[in-house]
Amino acid sequence: MDDNTQNGAQLAEKYKLGEPIKVYGTNPTPSFIVCFALLLLLGGIFAWLVPNTSPSFHFSSNPDFVYSNLEFLLLTGIALAWLLIALVVLPVVFLSRHVTVSLYTGGLVYQQRRGVQVVGWEQIAEVEHPRREEKRVTHLTQPSPEFLPGYFEEKREYVTKETGSCALRLKDGERIEFDSLIDDHFGLSWAIERQRTQFRGTPPRAHRKQKKATKANDAIREAQSIEPLLVALQDVESGVRVQAVQDLGTLGGAQAIDPLLTALHDPASAVREAAAYAFIGIGDGREIEPLLAALQDPDSLVRYNAAIALGVKKDRRVIEPLAAALRDPESSVRVQAAGGLGYLGDKRAVEPLLAALQDSEWDVREIAAMYLSDIKDARAVEPLLAALQDPVSTVRRQVAETLGSIGEQQAVESLVVALGDPDSTVRKAAREALSRLQSTR
Repeated sequence: MDDNTQNGAQLAEKYKLGEPIKVYGTNPTPSFIVCFALLLLLGGIFAWLVPNTSPSFHFSSNPDFVYSNLEFLLLTGIALAWLLIALVVLPVVFLSRHVTVSLYTGGLVYQQRRGVQVVGWEQIAEVEHPRREEKRVTHLTQPSPEFLPGYFEEKREYVTKETGSCALRLKDGERIEFDSLIDDHFGLSWAIERQRTQFRGTPPRAHRKQKKATKANDAIREAQSIEPLLVALQDVESGVRVQAVQDLGTLGGAQAIDPLLTALHDPASAVREAAAYAFIGIGDGREIEPLLAALQDPDSLVRYNAAIALGVKKDRRVIEPLAAALRDPESSVRVQAAGGLGYLGDKRAVEPLLAALQDSEWDVREIAAMYLSDIKDARAVEPLLAALQDPVSTVRRQVAETLGSIGEQQAVESLVVALGDPDSTVRKAAREALSRLQSTR
């Protein structure tokens, strides 16, 4: 274990961050140190050998000096540049871009130029993922120039590229950017988001087992009472209140509704997020209006969980608010709003979902196309036919499947064209859709 990782482990233990999950990034490896030392040694030897191999060399005011010693000056310049790179450039580039991130069940420890820092999951307001871009690339190859001169085969494909890097925006406004030097930086941001979500209220099985060992749950099992949780909801530490809200959601029943409704107005966004998520599995109707209000919460994860909870309620009051949430600045909220509208299966959701087909994010467009297949409204056909030209193959595939589900014969011509799509999954979906349309004639 290197010094920075050891310091991070000590800080994690000090701040009670729980069990280690994974370490991203490494400190200077032995191979890097050996290469650096060899480069420095070779540069030094080179700089020493050059003047010693030219004993007759001396500075002169003769105008022919430069021309007569050009080779020597060139070698000297190379030696000095070599030493400059070894002494200055490589360490600066390496150390300025280096970062180590260690994930724990209760937060993360990261080490950058300013030292080792600790961040708890409850401090994080937002996780910024690298942007994913899909670009169409054309390859031309000449397979047999000796037999087919001038003949080229053309191959087109879509290449997904990730740009940017993972960053965390904290509740106090600070932004922590993790450099792309880390291997699989998109995997890092996914791991942070996943662990943060688990902290907010979707713990995996191992965490649920650990949670059952808490004093609050022991009290529930012994006394079958929520009193310990009601006391914990008044705790000054937001993490304690979050745990109490999660336990109330697990406990369920009518007795948990009122405390959870109160928690939806907690000053800590992490508590409000956990409360909104708890209502996904429980509720008696009183939670609809507070959850609708939570769609306007300043924290995007509160809005995200509220959209999920409202989407599974099957209450017609949520249609217009979820339609409005399709204009939320956070794409994850828009995805859940589109999913909730589609899950309702109401004809009034068709127009908002059609508008979502024009969203700037491909996953919103995909989920809108997916749920339009469940509603099966003929008004969706024309916009879906246009969406068959979407730049993202995943969206085109879903659009083809939806057109097959709706069953309108006017889609046949466009689906035939889609049989020549450069993406094999789109071509397969178009074939299956045409087969379904043929069977419904």
